[in-house]
Amino acid sequence: MTTSKDVALAFLRSFWDGETERGLALCAEGARWTFQRSLPYPRQAPVAEAVERLMSTLVAGFDPDAGYTVAVHNAIADGDEAAVEYTARGTTCSGAVYENDYLVRMTVRDGRIVSIRPYFDTHRVPRVLYALDADRPVEGAHMSTPEPPSILLIEATADHGDAAMAYADVARELASAHGGRTLIAAPASRADVLEAGSPAHAVVAIAFPGRAALDRFWASPEHRAAFADRLDGRLAHALALPGIPEAGLPDQPIPTRANVTVPDSAGPPAYMLIQGTVRDPGPIEAYMAIIVPMIIARGGLYLVWTPPEPVSVLAGDWAPRFVVLSRWPSIAEPRDFWYSDRYQNEAIPTRRDAAAFTVLLFEGQA
Repeated sequence: MTTSKDVALAFLRSFWDGETERGLALCAEGARWTFQRSLPYPRQAPVAEAVERLMSTLVAGFDPDAGYTVAVHNAIADGDEAAVEYTARGTTCSGAVYENDYLVRMTVRDGRIVSIRPYFDTHRVPRVLYALDADRPVEGAHMSTPEPPSILLIEATADHGDAAMAYADVARELASAHGGRTLIAAPASRADVLEAGSPAHAVVAIAFPGRAALDRFWASPEHRAAFADRLDGRLAHALALPGIPEAGLPDQPIPTRANVTVPDSAGPPAYMLIQGTVRDPGPIEAYMAIIVPMIIARGGLYLVWTPPEPVSVLAGDWAPRFVVLSRWPSIAEPRDFWYSDRYQNEAIPTRRDAAAFTVLLFEGQA
């Protein structure tokens, strides 16, 4: 019989191994992660969102070539409640040795995790992992900050949707070893075309904790073989997109994880992919003033907000343009946003002659 302790240990091992999808499969819908109050995160978050935050901030601070070890000291269960005590040890990107003690409590019901509550020395994380202290750098340490996330975006032609989905199945498992998490894996038939004239593509989008992790995944022999066998020569393009940092974009008044609390949702999230060119920035500023409160009110936030210059073309041809990727609690919220009277009759006319966009909406994976 599987106990709550077994489930808790299985989840933690998936996290330690970098196979986060395996761990998320152990969680119930609506499972919540409670952060300690001293961390710069919302007090509670969906487990999938919390794991993404930790992978893009804490885990990204470790040197992937130096190894990471975990020693479990105790694991107990009392009915639905489980607790695991362990010590984690690794080498940071600055060469320092990080060692910290953890106690993680979980509630498990019907074999699925419904809540996770970790406890550890949060002050040791910035002091050692990123060589930062509250007021000054650690003596002799290299000053660094967490690498912002990076998104791999692949768009395949509509008639090669099956090949794209076959690639997505393999890439999902390979990417998890590098901290990657599949956001979108959808053929063109599942693309909801919002902006008239937008060509529907098969889309695969995978979020990585940083550009270094994405590059390691892309260059790995296993991935190179999978890509060549399934998609090489049959895609529109493959892009490495710079994600928005955990702290948001202070110079851009847009909704991000830093200023939006994502509401609970019983179903999968949704993603809106926008690409385009701006001819006149003035009306776009007025357009943004209209839509930002509408997006925040529906729990939407931006994961990517980038002009073409920082985008890296990994394969295929791509006409440089602005790229925006937003996440929504479910497919209902972006449709309500897009088809609302205010968006259709006030926002669209404001930007119609100032920019040209393609807009696709997808039901997401995570």
